[in-house]
Amino acid sequence: MVSFLQISGSKLVFAAGFILITVLILPYTSDAITLLNDDAQKYVDNVIKQFEEDSQRFNHCPIVYPPLPPPGSPKEDYFRPKLMLWSPQEQFGIVIQCPLHGHELRPYQWTSDISGKGGEMARLVYDLMENVILIQRIYLCSNGRRRHWMRATTPDIHTALPSHIQESFPAVIFQRCSFTKTVVHYIDTEVERGVNFLKISEGLASLHYREYLRRRRIYLKACGNVAARMSESSDFHSNVLYSFPSSDQLTKVFLFNFEQNKFIYDNEMATLSVSSLSCDHTFKISRNVGLVRETDNTFVTQFNQLFISLNEIGQVVAWRLTKSATFSEIEDLLVDLKKRNSLAGNTVDLVCVDDCCRVRNKYTNIFPNVAVKLDLFHACHVKT
Repeated sequence: MVSFLQISGSKLVFAAGFILITVLILPYTSDAITLLNDDAQKYVDNVIKQFEEDSQRFNHCPIVYPPLPPPGSPKEDYFRPKLMLWSPQEQFGIVIQCPLHGHELRPYQWTSDISGKGGEMARLVYDLMENVILIQRIYLCSNGRRRHWMRATTPDIHTALPSHIQESFPAVIFQRCSFTKTVVHYIDTEVERGVNFLKISEGLASLHYREYLRRRRIYLKACGNVAARMSESSDFHSNVLYSFPSSDQLTKVFLFNFEQNKFIYDNEMATLSVSSLSCDHTFKISRNVGLVRETDNTFVTQFNQLFISLNEIGQVVAWRLTKSATFSEIEDLLVDLKKRNSLAGNTVDLVCVDDCCRVRNKYTNIFPNVAVKLDLFHACHVKT
């Protein structure tokens, strides 16, 4: 059982039984991969050759897992990388036109260099249980004598694809780093459970280490060399396939994903009905909303409270970050809530708040004839 202990300086410390194993945090290398050996390069070239022979084999499984080597194979064969091949024009049998000139794009080259020996470099994509290498097609546009090329994952090419193919692409590509959608979902799930981004980063590192140990066990089982079994391996420390994103990178990915899906959350919230409304401000969440000031590296908060409105079954029907607890900062939010609730044929009969005597008239101005009461939590505090 391997469990993560802590991050210390530039090292990760794991506990495996009673043995402490130190794992170096690798430098940022997501932009391009040039750290793998010649054996891995030959493997990549062979997979591309298979794609060229029959691209339809890869239309439903863009992530290619390495095969299990036979006993007696060299150690490198047991640590071959996962590959993500992306050449949508060939994989899905579609025609892609140049977004600038309208000419049909032609397959040209691949971003297949992972050994630094020359050619267009591949890209690392952060994933669970070991990272994956993105090998993408380079397309060529022949516009007279002015030829130009572009990668298959560039926004202009990607947005030109049919929407269902765009959605099937298993990664999210940023300028300086990339993540599989599996990692994005993992981040969302952990945040929903209340796990902070530093702990999520630690979790990814732990999953990588477990996958490394799994592969090493397979190699040792297939290897009859006692010396190899007893030797301490440093492969995990230096292998870019087991690097992991920082907490800052994870934060940015989470915020990006939220912005991408915000309209879905808003539309879903707009369908919720309200007959009894519970409103209150909370202070804890707002302490974590802000930015780092570059001049002195100080975290500066932007808001002081989070206002939340719940319906009778505890669903969030409205929320807003505020600088104060004054009613003027939330009045328009409640007016919008009242309008959409009325359009759905519903009426608010009860409002529970923490200061009913002070804000009763303000709520009745928005929700006529509503009963404004002190909520149970604050009522208990008053009685005690």
